[in-house]
Amino acid sequence: YENRSHMALPVMLRILAFGDSLTAGWTSFSSGNTPGFAPHLQQALASYHLKVKPEVIPAGAPGRSASQSLQPLEQQLAASKYDVCLILLGANDLLPHLPVPPTHVVDGLIEQLKALHATARRAGTTTVALGLLDHPMISSQPGGHAALNAINSRIEREVGADAYINGRALLSATQHGAWSSDTIHLTTEGYAALGKQLAKPLAETLSVCSE
Repeated sequence: YENRSHMALPVMLRILAFGDSLTAGWTSFSSGNTPGFAPHLQQALASYHLKVKPEVIPAGAPGRSASQSLQPLEQQLAASKYDVCLILLGANDLLPHLPVPPTHVVDGLIEQLKALHATARRAGTTTVALGLLDHPMISSQPGGHAALNAINSRIEREVGADAYINGRALLSATQHGAWSSDTIHLTTEGYAALGKQLAKPLAETLSVCSE
């Protein structure tokens, strides 16, 4: 993770988790929503002796790509006030182009993510870019491992977020029981693990841990 700003913290820390089916907790391409990682992230954050009370609000939609996300994010930000916006997107943009997406596809993804983070920052939120997860469908293919690393490196450097957290470092593609049989979505256990693993770098990134 990388900290790029220090925020003035309110008593309640409202965190918008914005993304696709991974944020909505889908465990397959047809499962429908489940609680996903948001409640586990909220519970784990609360255990870090924070100076604030965290509330994590998930806003995920199946099949959502970064290119389809600007209007939904604007609507979400207009409907309520958030202190932090955590954005996890990109898998749906890349899936049609596996194993190694061409440069123009990655360029387009980065530009879309840049626009999303700029929109969230204009709304007064601190934005956190979550890098792509270590999807077995991608990382197991020839060139997939290197492609994920390269894309995440660009997300870290170029999207203009206040902070970046490496999604691949949170959950390994080989972690037992974490990934569903479709090798893209997580299992219920996987979402629980993701939420718990995300809590520490997020808390440290936002500088909300007590001294």
